[in-house]
Amino acid sequence: METAHRDGFARFTQPIARRTWDRLPDGSLYLEERTPDWAAGTIATYRLIVSPSNERVERPYLIHVYSAKEWVEMLHEAGFGEAEAFGAWDVVTPASPDAWRLVLRAR
Repeated sequence: METAHRDGFARFTQPIARRTWDRLPDGSLYLEERTPDWAAGTIATYRLIVSPSNERVERPYLIHVYSAKEWVEMLHEAGFGEAEAFGAWDVVTPASPDAWRLVLRAR
């Protein structure tokens, strides 16, 4: 399985709330605010789309990002006898906070 490595992701993400906005092809305005909480391993995200006719669609959600250690523990709890974490698909590169990629192999 491939996912984002929480520790690596945290290194490349701003530690405070970040707001971005874009204009969509239909003229709508797309706004997004992301607020990471690295101690909890979560990123609270709020999305808002305002259409050209001023209709609003709001979608808050929470993303949980896990460390390699947490992934391995969850895989063991799920019944996998072996669980390993790597920093690349070559399954040789060790998992590291220097990269956001995390590849997990479990049997």
